[in-house]
Order: sequence, then C-alpha cells, then structure tokens
Amino acid sequence: MNRLFIVAALLLSGCATTKPEVEPVIVTKEVLVPVAVPCQALKDLGPEPKYPDEDAAVLAQESLYDRVLLITRGRLMRIARLAEFTAAKASCL
Repeated sequence: MNRLFIVAALLLSGCATTKPEVEPVIVTKEVLVPVAVPCQALKDLGPEPKYPDEDAAVLAQESLYDRVLLITRGRLMRIARLAEFTAAKASCL
C-alpha cells in the first residue's frame, strides 16, 4: 500500500511542474504626433490699412465723381489686401 501512495505521489508531482515565467519584453516606440503651429506669414501681413471709402469720407465729397473715385480706391485696396492674405494663407498650408 505504501508503494502505491509513493507511485501516485511521484506521478502527481510530475504533473505539477510549472513552466518558468517569461520576462515581459518592453519595447519603446516613437510616435510622431502633428502639432499645430501658428503661421508666421499671416502675422507678417501687419494691421489692416485704413481704407479711404469710409461713410464719413464719402459723404463729405461734393461731386458724385469724387464719391465714386473714393469707393473705387477702397475696393482696389481691399482686393489687393485680400490677394496678400490669400497668398499668405496658401503658404501656411
């Protein structure tokens, strides 16, 4: 009977062996994340100019020709400013 217990204990102890634990592998990876940067070209435009076609300036003109001339100058200045702004914005993309 003793022999039976010894054989059973040996057989069970053979099944009870554990596998050695494997050390975890640590891998460091570099992840590139885009960061928004303010565009310098838009800052270089400077402040918006004073346009000559303000209401008070147009109403102060006596003739219709002078009024239309002021409005046209203001429009051309705005078109030029918009062209500069569009070019600066396009360079930022």
